[in-house]
Amino acid sequence: MSTDTELLERIAVRADVFGGKPVIRGLRIAVEHVLAMLSAGDTVETILREHPVLEPEDVRACLLFAHRALAGEHVYDRAAFADRCEYAVQRTTPMSVAPGSPDKE
Repeated sequence: MSTDTELLERIAVRADVFGGKPVIRGLRIAVEHVLAMLSAGDTVETILREHPVLEPEDVRACLLFAHRALAGEHVYDRAAFADRCEYAVQRTTPMSVAPGSPDKE
């Protein structure tokens, strides 16, 4: 079983993929996509069947990332960045709020 640190290392932020959104292991599969599938009722087995490049730990990593982010932790520093992945670009600011959102300053 993977530790939390090992799971979060599966999440990378690449400026050249999905506008810098968190992705799984540098693949073109966004964390938010996996979370949306789970929230729509898809099982882990269905997700793995539809995305054979993914591993069960990738889905767990997405859930852990979401949990930590919602708990107020700054998880980007714990996700895989340039010091661990040659293709990743460190992003130190939280995700931006959509224009027109009530949270927009």
